Amino acid sequence: MKRRFAVIFGRKQPDAAVLKRLQEARQGEAVAGARIFEPGSAPPLRLCSDDRVRFPPSVLADIPDTARKVARLKADVSRDMDVFAKNPRRLLDLYFAFIAARLEAEGATLEELLRPLGGLFRVQDWAFSALRPMPNAAVFDADDAETAPVVASFDLAFWTGETVLAVRLHGSGTPSPREEEACDRLRAMGVHIVTIPARDLATGIEIFSESVFPDVFRSFWHGIAYPCSPFRPQGLPASLALG
Repeated sequence: MKRRFAVIFGRKQPDAAVLKRLQEARQGEAVAGARIFEPGSAPPLRLCSDDRVRFPPSVLADIPDTARKVARLKADVSRDMDVFAKNPRRLLDLYFAFIAARLEAEGATLEELLRPLGGLFRVQDWAFSALRPMPNAAVFDADDAETAPVVASFDLAFWTGETVLAVRLHGSGTPSPREEEACDRLRAMGVHIVTIPARDLATGIEIFSESVFPDVFRSFWHGIAYPCSPFRPQGLPASLALG
């Protein structure tokens, strides 16, 4: 059996609370802000991934266009971030700016992909195919019997379909040896860890460089037949999984 990854994310909690949620997720319980991913079986987690959330018509009427839908998705992520966490919030801002920039840069290619669909979608709708960030994420081996592993936290994590892409900002402080050991173990598992010096946030979206971030992150529309909004109306069958 392939190694599975557990990601515990959301509002910051003491390590003991994170480990409790990990144990519950390992036991198959439904835990908010906890996911277990198996490479090759769990598709990439995208902004359009279906979490069985359905919206009433009144909500959909308030967010009718793609720009407002994307802004709502960004706000949903930011609610799980410390309100005073300036740099992580800046990282999130840059990620969504990066999505928009990639659509603009590849607009002609993306327009051509949509041509057979007869104007049903616009290039901006491909934003929903971008990987969904999981904030304040801790990553673990989902099947390790160890009951109290070291909690190594990342500012944002993404599921690519094959591994966890974990992004952390590095300030002037030095990570503890225990954190570095935990990161080494995660790398040995196959977790793709990207460390970004906080000062590099000033360079803008260039931090998401082609040399560091994989194609599924940068060219997020690859392998997607058409854009799919996560804002699905109430009334759809619960068994219908889209995205």
